[in-house]
Amino acid sequence: MPSFFPDCPPNFLLPDSKSLLVTGPFHASAPVHFAYSSRSENRDARIVLIASSQSALQRSLKDFDDEWLSAHSATGQFMDWASDVKILYMIYLLTCAITMLMEFSGSYPPSAAHLCLLLSMFHTLKGNEIPEEEWLVKNLQSLEPPSLIILCEPSSYFVSSSIDGVESLTTPMLPAYINLVSRAITLTSNLADTSGSFPKLVLFDSRVSTLKLPVTDRPSVLFRNPNDATQRQSLQQVLPLLQHFFEHVAIFEQDQLDASFIPSSQGEEDELDDLPKKRLKVYRFQNVDDITELTWREERKMTSTRNQTFFNWKM
Repeated sequence: MPSFFPDCPPNFLLPDSKSLLVTGPFHASAPVHFAYSSRSENRDARIVLIASSQSALQRSLKDFDDEWLSAHSATGQFMDWASDVKILYMIYLLTCAITMLMEFSGSYPPSAAHLCLLLSMFHTLKGNEIPEEEWLVKNLQSLEPPSLIILCEPSSYFVSSSIDGVESLTTPMLPAYINLVSRAITLTSNLADTSGSFPKLVLFDSRVSTLKLPVTDRPSVLFRNPNDATQRQSLQQVLPLLQHFFEHVAIFEQDQLDASFIPSSQGEEDELDDLPKKRLKVYRFQNVDDITELTWREERKMTSTRNQTFFNWKM
């Protein structure tokens, strides 16, 4: 079964869901583990991962330094999987498609408009349609529809005035985010295979659980008094509305350590107690009372080469 971890406890299984929203402080390698475990379960799975920023994805994976990924990334099974996973990064006006085994440089800053363009152009070849030879376009074509589409951190388009040093020209608003998600859902409907089966959609966005955006930019912005609280834009939480679009929701949480807490030095078990607990809650949107929970700790250990992250299930 698909999993966010390399060695999840056998008594915890993610639901078989057509669409899944993942939010909260999930570990950087969670999308990779989900994609890898999905293909391990089904060798014919075709996976497309769309990331807003190549540099941000690579940086987060490097900083987290998942020990399991480091140990297995050079194995034949993992490289076979990686060669079949298409990762799309946004570039100027169109997109560039690369696999995890290829190097790519010179990527341009993304935007929500570019992602919407990608989602509208991605399609499967039908009948006697001849594939385009232009490399930018042919990577948006597929002989067979993907079985899984993963979107990573689309909120990065909405929380910063610039990405990779380039200023954004638009005001981030809630309808724009919802429109982006709606286009992704429409894409899954358009990519149904001959049996009528749709690709699964998984959205990983760590900020959605706390993200607030304005519904609209007031037309009277030029005459607004910034000192008048009644004229300020009201911000709406994104999660309560966004979860309506997904069959299941997975929320990562992390305990906050007391600022006055003094770490123990009494041994390995006591050291584990010094680490904050992390928690995963999974529920079906229309049945929020039925929640499945999983608890663990992320432990940094020095290996033969560097300090890496291990998942520890001892509570």
